[in-house]
Amino acid sequence: MRKSLLVPMAIGCFALLFGCKLETNLDNDPMFKPMIGRVLRTKKDLVVMTYPGGKKTLALDKPGTSGVPELKDIPKQLPSEYYGRIIHGMLPAGSTFQITHIEKVVKFEFSFIDYYGVVTSPGDFKGKIVDVGILTNQSTAIPTFIPEYVEEISSLK
Repeated sequence: MRKSLLVPMAIGCFALLFGCKLETNLDNDPMFKPMIGRVLRTKKDLVVMTYPGGKKTLALDKPGTSGVPELKDIPKQLPSEYYGRIIHGMLPAGSTFQITHIEKVVKFEFSFIDYYGVVTSPGDFKGKIVDVGILTNQSTAIPTFIPEYVEEISSLK
């Protein structure tokens, strides 16, 4: 085998084994731009947590789903570790957040659209940026928020 092929092959193998990740900002993409500024209200209590190996951004997640405790099982002393994830608290039903950033995340195994918002309602998380992508239906070209968990209440547009 030629030496000139060894380096690209080694890089390719490294990427396959350890994963490549590409994030593309969609804030100004004409298909996604109308989402920026929209304000949504939570319909259910949601868990606020951070994930291992990911961004240190807070993320909202659905209680009782894989790797997320039921609300009754959230430890009293926070932050607290739960199966490698850090639980920071709960965002109660009726809380609001405004979409501030959208990005497409592409990894070797999968790709998805991620939405970020800033919490606008009073409480411990007011002003904090949270990843709200878990609350979307990713099976459409432009993911929509799942009505069981959130509802749109206004838009800046």
